Amino acid sequence: LLVAPAAALAFRPGGRLARRRVVEMLVVLLVVEGTTVALWAVRNEKKLGHPVPIATNAGLNLLLGNNPNAWGGRADPPGGMPQTGDEVRDERLAVKRARRFMASHPLRVLALLPVKVARLWVPAPAVTYRAELARKWGRPVAVLVLLLAQLAHLVAWWLAGRFAWRAWKRKGARGGRTAVLVVALVLGVWTLGHLPFLGGARYFFPVQFLVWTAAVLAMIAPRSGGSRGAVLDTGVPGS
Repeated sequence: LLVAPAAALAFRPGGRLARRRVVEMLVVLLVVEGTTVALWAVRNEKKLGHPVPIATNAGLNLLLGNNPNAWGGRADPPGGMPQTGDEVRDERLAVKRARRFMASHPLRVLALLPVKVARLWVPAPAVTYRAELARKWGRPVAVLVLLLAQLAHLVAWWLAGRFAWRAWKRKGARGGRTAVLVVALVLGVWTLGHLPFLGGARYFFPVQFLVWTAAVLAMIAPRSGGSRGAVLDTGVPGS
């Protein structure tokens, strides 16, 4: 719901017909997504007996990231997580406990934010599943795969930043700065939305493609102006 409109704004199509097609595609996409969420919400209310739009783990993740044992990642609270047998009630109890801790320890909550940002952005999302991969492939193979995944992740960030810088510096490039701002907005909103919870690279999966797309564009973009023109119609040439 957030990324699709952002992509349409970032890569502004030229011409009335192209804009009309983009709008039509966005409308269809948003209707399908909205219908899916609505049907899931109806299913949840019938199954759980309470209105639950998507899932019941938000409160639990909030408590895992905000309790006396919190350090920026997953940390079980003293006494353990709520386990009443009713997942909706468990979530509500978790939210109450987390909010009580946040209200009484605001400075500690703020101090954990840089750690959560680092855990969200710096590790490759695959690193989150290191234990599962070690059991499946063995520790040596899993370590090698995760090291390669981490290297690729950091290189992708570097290339994405390079592409964004070149796009921003280019004067008169149609849509170049708009693309940078929209992608930055999506990543910023996504990050802010996850900061209250526990920090973890797995939550970066849904927006990771934005970084990889920018990285690919950085590799295929021409290094100087010429007949090749803009990249994906963003007007972003090389340096």
